[in-house]
Amino acid sequence: MHHMDACHETFRRLCEIAEYREEGSSPFLVADLVHQEDLFKIQEKIGDTLLKLAQAIGLEDELVKRFPYAFEPLEVESPE
Repeated sequence: MHHMDACHETFRRLCEIAEYREEGSSPFLVADLVHQEDLFKIQEKIGDTLLKLAQAIGLEDELVKRFPYAFEPLEVESPE
């Protein structure tokens, strides 16, 4: 993926996260309270967005170093 495409995709995904809302609640970006289940969904979306961006721009190792509790390094199998 080209860097500009990755930027556009990341922008779109972040907007979706910011707009996320359960019925009858405020969008996440301006919410003052988020239910636990909604928080888990948002955390998953942020993690997925970070991973996709890191893959697109070649910073997967940096992502794993910064968040080792959330992302595991890719294990490359050696040819036999």
